[in-house]
Amino acid sequence: MQGAFLSGMDLRSVELADVDLGGADLRKADLSGARLSTTRLAKADLREAMLGEADLSFCDLSEANLMKANLSHANLNHADLTNAILSEADLRNASLLGTNLMWTQFRGTMLAGASVADAMLTGVDLSGCDLSSLDL
Repeated sequence: MQGAFLSGMDLRSVELADVDLGGADLRKADLSGARLSTTRLAKADLREAMLGEADLSFCDLSEANLMKANLSHANLNHADLTNAILSEADLRNASLLGTNLMWTQFRGTMLAGASVADAMLTGVDLSGCDLSSLDL
């Protein structure tokens, strides 16, 4: 499924664990509550995707574009988001425990109530972010 075109699709609660979706076009796709643990989404286009309450634990999201995506209450524990774009995304109450966030762009991102304990934060851009109640 690498490079698949799934833009705008309704994929709510889908089970896609351990699938290769690298470079896939998932713009505006609804993946709310989806189980995507260990899925490869490197370089995927997830702009404005709905990923609220999705399980993205241990996913490879390196260099993925998640600009304006809804990831509220999502599980991103131990995921790799190196060089990802999360500007203006909604990560309120998301769990990013032990996540690799090196060089990730968070400009204007909502991170209120998110948990980033043990995350790698080297080179992260948090300018204009809502960091209220952020759990470090």
